[in-house]
Amino acid sequence: MHVSDEPDAQNKETLELNSRFGLEGVQFSVGADGLTKANLRLQGGTLLELYLKGAHITSWIPSGKTEVFYLSACSEFKNDSIRGGIPIIFPQFGGLEVDKGRYPQMKSHGFARHLIWKVCRTHAERGLVEIDLHLAQNDYALAEWPGNLFEAVLSVRLAEQLELELKVSNVGDSSLRFGAGFHPYFQVENVPNAKVRGFQGLRYEDALDAFTEKVQGEDFPDFSDAVNRVYHEVPSSFALLDSASGRTISIQQEGFPDVVLWRAAAEYAREKSDMGDGDHLAFVCVEPAAASTHIELPVNGTWIGKMIIGVS
Repeated sequence: MHVSDEPDAQNKETLELNSRFGLEGVQFSVGADGLTKANLRLQGGTLLELYLKGAHITSWIPSGKTEVFYLSACSEFKNDSIRGGIPIIFPQFGGLEVDKGRYPQMKSHGFARHLIWKVCRTHAERGLVEIDLHLAQNDYALAEWPGNLFEAVLSVRLAEQLELELKVSNVGDSSLRFGAGFHPYFQVENVPNAKVRGFQGLRYEDALDAFTEKVQGEDFPDFSDAVNRVYHEVPSSFALLDSASGRTISIQQEGFPDVVLWRAAAEYAREKSDMGDGDHLAFVCVEPAAASTHIELPVNGTWIGKMIIGVS
């Protein structure tokens, strides 16, 4: 269970947020490293934890079920991006190897997951809790993405399923070209035997083979070893099957041209200070994204990407 054991710790910021946006089912508190988080709860017992830094969901425990997401025990909340949960990727997916070096000064996967998002709306009714968070251009973003003016809103809907909607608007006087995505770390009991259904016959770029283009056969992607692939022209729905737990995670997406599959290598986990040795066998990432395919957004244009996750 990842939800904090002390969900009620308060400071001046969280008290103000609770005064403005707190509801039955939505409360704000102080989380890891003193960062502010939102705690969402449904009457049936479903819990969700979201940090304002990065608009980052770190935990989702559906009623009667176990934790859905991996979250590293070594994660650095304040000094780096949070390792696990659902990072929000914007405006660059990956680093130089994916985005062709357009903005070499930009952090891998962009700056959105490093910045504090502002709460702009909450709503609660029977069986549903919602929270919207807003991110706009600031000095940090301008330094990494000069000349690009945008507004982004993440809408989170917690019900029987978990729905995320990322809306990006071009508020500048020139077109925007960007990458984006949701990067969920799904907790899996037996990674080598996990299967992803719905990718048969799709073209993909193999990042572990110099981004060589290949075609997925009728078999399932093999997670017995490291995997890092960008699938193209993806369907609107697919699923992650964890045979060890008997759990199926269904994923629906809209607006994303790609899906990234990532199963980390053992060496990757050993080299990262924010991962434990052996953590590469704790999760699989299935990521709706605009990764190697970019979004082109005209002046005054708006793009929307959605992901809906169900657990059975």
